Amino acid sequence: MSDDMENQQSMSLARAADPNGWRTIGVLTKPDTLGTGAVNQRRKWVEIIEGNSEDHTLRHGFYCVRLPDDAERTQRLSRAESQRRAVEHFDTTSPWKDVIDRRRFGILGFVSDISQLPIQLIEEVCVDLVV
Repeated sequence: MSDDMENQQSMSLARAADPNGWRTIGVLTKPDTLGTGAVNQRRKWVEIIEGNSEDHTLRHGFYCVRLPDDAERTQRLSRAESQRRAVEHFDTTSPWKDVIDRRRFGILGFVSDISQLPIQLIEEVCVDLVV
């Protein structure tokens, strides 16, 4: 998504279906396609991931994932190797390596968080029922 986020059809659809951002989970993809000169775009992504963007606020926040590129797909890497490379990318590349909440990066953190989400939502509803 090296294009402006506002120009992405997925953002338009999400805003139409969930204008307050209560049900939407944001996933930013292809961080490795942002060139080293894309300083403003990278800064904007960090603000979004850290929840500091006034324009892109979601209750459940945003995650950033890196999937294999064309060259890596031709190598037929295992899932574990693909995930290892993604972790390495986020842990060694600025500005991603400086973001404190590491769960916001990679497939594993994303899956871990969203797998707990249904339980959290049920607990919220049950509290309202008990009271």
